[in-house]
Amino acid sequence: MVAHGPPPPATLSVMLRLPEVDQGSKVPKHRQVADALIGQVRAGHIAPGDRLPAVRDIMAMTGVAQATAIKALQFVASAGYGELVRGMGYYVPDRLPPA
Repeated sequence: MVAHGPPPPATLSVMLRLPEVDQGSKVPKHRQVADALIGQVRAGHIAPGDRLPAVRDIMAMTGVAQATAIKALQFVASAGYGELVRGMGYYVPDRLPPA
């Protein structure tokens, strides 16, 4: 049976764009990615309750390795801009830290 109706909405990962990391920067790659994600949250492009991009999506958008993408998401969470929901990924918390 084929489902009919409108297509599902685009996912955040498809709509969101993160810059590739600057290989020559003195800023660690995971911090470049984390800072970009935090900037998207602060700008309102990723709202409280929204899912942050998956590790594989971060890898595709920024060109970083899996371990770097994971470290970036862990940094975002430690800064108060993400929460890990086991088996579901990282989400933006309802309460954000003060700017």
